[in-house]
Amino acid sequence: RWGNTNTYDIKHHWVGIVGYELPWGQGLQGVSHGLLAGWRVNVVANYSSGPAFTINNSSARTNTGGADRPNQIGDPNLPSSERTLQRWFNTAAFALQPQFTAGDTKPGSMHGPSIRRLDFNMSKSLRMAGSRTIELRLEAYNGTNTANFLPPSGSFGSADFGVITQAG
Repeated sequence: RWGNTNTYDIKHHWVGIVGYELPWGQGLQGVSHGLLAGWRVNVVANYSSGPAFTINNSSARTNTGGADRPNQIGDPNLPSSERTLQRWFNTAAFALQPQFTAGDTKPGSMHGPSIRRLDFNMSKSLRMAGSRTIELRLEAYNGTNTANFLPPSGSFGSADFGVITQAG
C-alpha cells in the first residue's frame, strides 16, 4: 500500500525570525555609549507538526526477511487530550495479519509529537584598533524550556509499542 515517506512528511512547519536593534544609549558619549548602544536582539520561533512514522511488526510474518506491517483494524488516532508519553496512539487499532500475507497498514501513516522552540540572541559588535571588531553574544536556546520528543515506538508486539521513550 502507498503511504507517506517516513521522517520527511511534516505537514506543517513554521519559522518566524525577528531582529531588532535596541534604541538604548544612542544619545550617550564615551564609555556609556560603547556599553549600551548598538545591541541587537533576535528571536527565532520554530513550530513543526510531528514527523511521520510507520507501524511495523516486531517479527517478520511475510517470510520476506524484512520488516512488515500489521493489519489496521480501527482508528489509531487518539484525541490530543488523551495522548500521553505512555500511550501516544490507540495501540488496539492494529492486529497481526495472517502468516505469509502482507498487512494493510500504510507506511508513514502515523505522526509523532510536534516540535516547538523559541531561541533568543543578543549581540553587539565592538570596534577595536584598525579594522578589527569583537562581537559579544548572549544566546539562549529553547528559551521556553519546552520538552520535545521523538515519535513513539511503532514496533507492534513489543513492550514499548506506542510509548515515547526519547527526547528530541
